[in-house]
Amino acid sequence: MHLPVHNRTNPESATLSSASREFHSLAELCSRRGVTYGELAQSISGRAHAFFALIAVVPFITPLPLPGLSIAFGLYVMLVGLRIATGKGPWVPISWQTRAAPAEKLGALFHWVAKLFARLEGIVKPRDFLPFSTNRVGGVLISIAGLLLALPFPPGTNFPPAWSALLIALGIVEEDDLCWLIGVLFLCLTIGFFTLIIMFGAEGIQALRAML
Repeated sequence: MHLPVHNRTNPESATLSSASREFHSLAELCSRRGVTYGELAQSISGRAHAFFALIAVVPFITPLPLPGLSIAFGLYVMLVGLRIATGKGPWVPISWQTRAAPAEKLGALFHWVAKLFARLEGIVKPRDFLPFSTNRVGGVLISIAGLLLALPFPPGTNFPPAWSALLIALGIVEEDDLCWLIGVLFLCLTIGFFTLIIMFGAEGIQALRAML
């Protein structure tokens, strides 16, 4: 059995591969005149693409119910995960690929994201010890978390899959295998939690609470 090829950057480019630098590069691209949505999509790698999944689940990381929103956001996260798993960038409709993007607004956003990840890099940082590509596997797992987020489960059950997707996406963006593994653990617990809901309904939730 052959493990998937590990697709991390080589040591010579390690100093250029931090998430903050990657988003700085996107901000610099937006400083060009006439940058199109298609050009931006081609410039966003699987790592940076995972940031969109991270942003999409932020509203659901608390137990507070958000009726109706979880379905749309969950399906979007699932789509992002599938495209990460297949090594593709963000999806852009053909009619939008040659359309000029709002470069000034996007540049400001990417600069803000770069500063955010520069601060996080003291805690969430590159830890490369897994012998396989966490990008592709993580994309599949993010899709599963997105599907769970989209399912019409009782109010207050959105935050377990949201935290799973958030941690896995953060692990991909920052190339942190430890953060990635914690996200996988959260996802396993989430699947177990949802299985109890499906099998036993409210009684399953009460049984799980009694165990914690």
